[in-house]
Amino acid sequence: MAVVIRTKRSTVRFRSSLWEILILLGTLAVGVYAAYRFDFFRHKGAAVSRTIQLDEAFVLVGVLAVGVALFYLRRILERKRAAARELTTEEYVQTPEFQRALAAIANPKPGDTQRPMTSAGAKK
Repeated sequence: MAVVIRTKRSTVRFRSSLWEILILLGTLAVGVYAAYRFDFFRHKGAAVSRTIQLDEAFVLVGVLAVGVALFYLRRILERKRAAARELTTEEYVQTPEFQRALAAIANPKPGDTQRPMTSAGAKK
């Protein structure tokens, strides 16, 4: 049961990555089928063969390499965006307005009747 829950969580977390990998594998499967079924690089005087020749295999490997490079590039851009978001958040936390709000929570005024909440959200 725990394996199913972990698999479901990781599937939700990596949904876009899994989708991109499935698209890449589907494209490769169609390419392999087409290379097997048709001769892309038919030589003069050669009969049509139902095999994947070396030059067709090189094309399929090239398609795989381009797909993996695009996948990797997308992950790099995602990481850059996440780092930029974190820096923006850290800069906002350092602003005086945010610091005053934190100070007001930590040091309530003497006449303030509202009690501070704990981290779990329950009143003391």
